[in-house]
Amino acid sequence: MNLPAENVKPAAPDQYDFWRRRMAGEVVPIHDGEPQAGFYRTKTKDGTWHPVAYWFGRDGALRCRVGTQDINEQTAAERWPYISKTPISHEVYKAVLAGEPWPDQHEAVIRDRANSTGAEDENSFEGLKDRIEDLARDAQKLIEAGPAADQSAADRASDLANRLAELQKSADAARAAEKKPLDEQVAAVQAKWKPLLGAADIYKRIKAAVITPFLVAEAAKVRAAEEAARKAAEEAAKTGQVIPEAQPQRAAPKAGSGGRRSVALRTVKVVTITDRPALLAFFADNPLITEALQKMAEKAVAAGVNVPGVAVTEEQRAA
Repeated sequence: MNLPAENVKPAAPDQYDFWRRRMAGEVVPIHDGEPQAGFYRTKTKDGTWHPVAYWFGRDGALRCRVGTQDINEQTAAERWPYISKTPISHEVYKAVLAGEPWPDQHEAVIRDRANSTGAEDENSFEGLKDRIEDLARDAQKLIEAGPAADQSAADRASDLANRLAELQKSADAARAAEKKPLDEQVAAVQAKWKPLLGAADIYKRIKAAVITPFLVAEAAKVRAAEEAARKAAEEAAKTGQVIPEAQPQRAAPKAGSGGRRSVALRTVKVVTITDRPALLAFFADNPLITEALQKMAEKAVAAGVNVPGVAVTEEQRAA
């Protein structure tokens, strides 16, 4: 089979000018319905890349070939806006057609795609476990080898990272699907009991509005009686009168009888912030404060706020 070549003589001068400029990194406008000669690639739904060639014959008619299949002019024009975004070199086009792997595809990813049949069990726990662990072993080797030495190595590493990201997404979706019935059961139980628990929760208001004021008043009476007895004994001692016998200590007031749990007063420490700077200074070295401040600072900086007390640097990271 004759391959389309760069030296096909077009009706117009240098029909491959658009493609060459794209390959050189130049930003060239892409127009719907106006395919340009060159070599590209396209991905099918199963994630497989196929080499594509556009060229104009000697008669000026558009030609298009995807892999080894010739595509009619209308379909070629319809696919152009998508295919045009991924130009490849003529050497890569010929090599892939000859059966060689894409230079930017990792061999483990090629193996995973080749073994993928689209069966439902591939997204089961066992199926995903085998695939992810297999790719993860290759990923660990890349990490241990250190930074990529050239563009091809970086492209292959990117291919492996992207494939693992795809499988992670599939695994998370499978996890969510397996967990969904349990979540629905938990939600149903919560919805069933929440109104009843809310109604019973009024017991707290009974304690606050009815019992606590009574117990506080009773406790005040006990303290007042104890203070009166103390003063009487003190006065008798001063005047030489008979000192009254000490009254037996009264138990703290309680509410409740019949063997059920009684309700009594309990001392609770209520904390109110009165000096915020002093409080922050006291907890300045607490890691929880540091973590909270870090998150707030990151969120503010991301929103474009100039936050005092932080240094903002820029790092280049693969995304």
